[in-house]
Amino acid sequence: MEGEFELNPPVNLTCPECGGAMKETAVDSLPYYTCHIGHRFGVDAMDEAQFRMMEQALEVALRVLNERAALCGRLVASANGKGHSLTARRWEEAGREARQRAELLVQVLRQDWTHPPPDPDEESKTGCS
Repeated sequence: MEGEFELNPPVNLTCPECGGAMKETAVDSLPYYTCHIGHRFGVDAMDEAQFRMMEQALEVALRVLNERAALCGRLVASANGKGHSLTARRWEEAGREARQRAELLVQVLRQDWTHPPPDPDEESKTGCS
């Protein structure tokens, strides 16, 4: 192979920007994480980006659970309107399950989390190299 390409083994992290595999390198003994298309994160930026991704994923899960509960409620009403009591019970149970899991997720989201500290070094923010 020619050029400056260096194939380092991947680490068990994915890029918060594109989801690609990342490799770890060091600059002046400080670790940096770079994905296959060039997004690069210092430790603090990676910590903050992972935390943001985690919050977003939990918020999406809560939204989908709430939407599922609402859909199940509509399907219960539709099944009852057609006299399909077994189907209505199935949708009632699915809706109850979605609401219970949404409540658990709200409890998780309301807990105090260890937030990443603000990054005073703007150079360690995300960017393509």
